[in-house]
Amino acid sequence: MTKKLLLPLLVVMLFAGCPVQQSETCAQFRDCKAHYDSIDPLGSGESTAYDADGSCWQGTQEQADACTAACEGGLEWLGDELESRGEDIGPCE
Repeated sequence: MTKKLLLPLLVVMLFAGCPVQQSETCAQFRDCKAHYDSIDPLGSGESTAYDADGSCWQGTQEQADACTAACEGGLEWLGDELESRGEDIGPCE
């Protein structure tokens, strides 16, 4: 009986603490932000949470999804901002 309970418990323990992978959207956002920051030395604020090893990917899938939604908004805002300035949009498309 103990062996039957041990395997499922080990599986849960192994996967419970696994971080979520950074979304492609947030990887693009990080590239976009780096491009934006190279044009505007004052930058657009802190965004390390969206890095591949950032806090967005250390929690639940629901938290990661919220971060991805924020990255989508950030991509749009940065792209619009660059376009309004007549700058190259680069990876902010």
